[in-house]
Amino acid sequence: MDRRNFLKSGAALPTAIAVSTLPRLAFADTASGWRVFEVTTSVEVLKPQGTTRVWLPVPLVSDTDYQKTLGNSWTAEGGSVRYSQDAKYGAGIVSAEFPETTQKPVVRLVSRLAT
Repeated sequence: MDRRNFLKSGAALPTAIAVSTLPRLAFADTASGWRVFEVTTSVEVLKPQGTTRVWLPVPLVSDTDYQKTLGNSWTAEGGSVRYSQDAKYGAGIVSAEFPETTQKPVVRLVSRLAT
């Protein structure tokens, strides 16, 4: 995967979709001193034409000394969704595909992490 071309291609994506809600953060302190956050990203394609595809980056694929992942979940109402990880860089990507019959494609990614 060529990250530079991927980012260039993705630059046109905001004109095709609108983010229905900004990422929402919620946290609570745990007994171990780690703070737990849940980040929800929801994308709705406003004017779909033909087969619609949406790609979302998954934050924090690998644990570090300062952050650890507590899991991710995703849904694609009316479509199919899958997770993949880039072999070279280790970046996680959730990709969703909706048939042209889907009138309101929505993808939701919920990521839980601790800092």
